[in-house]
Amino acid sequence: LVTGILVVLAVMLMRNGSTRLLGFKVLGVLALQVVLGISNVIYSLPLPVAVLHNGGAALLLCTLILVNYRLAPRP
Repeated sequence: LVTGILVVLAVMLMRNGSTRLLGFKVLGVLALQVVLGISNVIYSLPLPVAVLHNGGAALLLCTLILVNYRLAPRP
């Protein structure tokens, strides 16, 4: 569900010229998360991959905070 919502967000960002790079960033970090999550399942949760998955989640959160900051209306 979250992956689907973030893909839609990334596509909407990429359609706008001024936020195109943000869309690619969201999509890239999301792809990293999906790959790390799948490898966690395939390799039965090796500690380094699990730690990288947590780091990817933090990076994804920071990317979404950046999107929120850039799209927030300025007074």
